[in-house]
Amino acid sequence: MAGSLPKPDSPGMRLIQILGILSWVLLFGSVFFYFLAQPEQETFLDRRWNKTVRTSVDSGQIDLSLKLLQANLILCGGGFLINLLHKVTTGKHFNRSLIGVGVLSVLALIGFHQYVV
Repeated sequence: MAGSLPKPDSPGMRLIQILGILSWVLLFGSVFFYFLAQPEQETFLDRRWNKTVRTSVDSGQIDLSLKLLQANLILCGGGFLINLLHKVTTGKHFNRSLIGVGVLSVLALIGFHQYVV
């Protein structure tokens, strides 16, 4: 099967693979909460039924998104250290997914501090 994930041959590799999947879930969760925090646009139906629309950024959602990014960076760092120790003992390859999502988390945190904070 060309598109399937490789079978982990040891518990360490299985843990690294699970950490990689969990880090992607945290990254997408952070993006989801970031977009939930954006102000709402008023529509015709909102005006017709006198519905109040939030016109400011929800700081609670932004804080949650920032905390998810920080947790993701810690998770990626721990997973990379476990991967590094496992590579030294067995000679296996690095998990590129953990490295990539860690770099994306760092870039997102830099963007947060530049534009939001």
